[in-house]
Amino acid sequence: MVVPRKKRKYTRKKKYNFWLYSKKIIKIFIILLIAHIIFINWKILFSWVYNSDLLVITWDNKQNSNKLSGNLENKVSQSIELFKNNSAKKILILWDKNIFKIDEVALIKNKISQNDIWEGNIAYQNSSMLSYPKNTNLFLEENDWNNIILVSDFWDYYNSKFQYTQKISENNIQVIAVYVWILDSIWGIFKNYYYYWKI
Repeated sequence: MVVPRKKRKYTRKKKYNFWLYSKKIIKIFIILLIAHIIFINWKILFSWVYNSDLLVITWDNKQNSNKLSGNLENKVSQSIELFKNNSAKKILILWDKNIFKIDEVALIKNKISQNDIWEGNIAYQNSSMLSYPKNTNLFLEENDWNNIILVSDFWDYYNSKFQYTQKISENNIQVIAVYVWILDSIWGIFKNYYYYWKI
């Protein structure tokens, strides 16, 4: 009678220890996952710019007034700064029909002209959002070019890169991040992580 009891006691102890080790492994896994997510988002801050062929500006589907939205304003301003620093040979504005009947191209064009950029340096192309990468690639091929710079919201950094890698080599795409809205951060952190692994 004594021997079986000891066995049961020993078995319970083993199970208890196994549960403790499992909890430790899960904690380590969670810590490593969080660290990796932070590292991937942190890397965006240190992305650098090299000279490219084409600077792409895309419309903002939230544009509902005759004044540039905060998001589009930041993207256009950053694009202008890059172009004035000779980071690209030409600007390509891709736009779709605005549901609020706002002439976004005119708004972007006015913003660019205020910064003394010659209109001959700007190309325009009407395109659906889904066709942006395809039409950008066609424009590159027409001019015998390869590289693009795209200004994106910080939390769309890897998503933007992923979309364009469907038509353009990843090595030929530079995404410059602009931080816009802190309330997007929690979802954006995981969104960046998700698309990082899809590229």
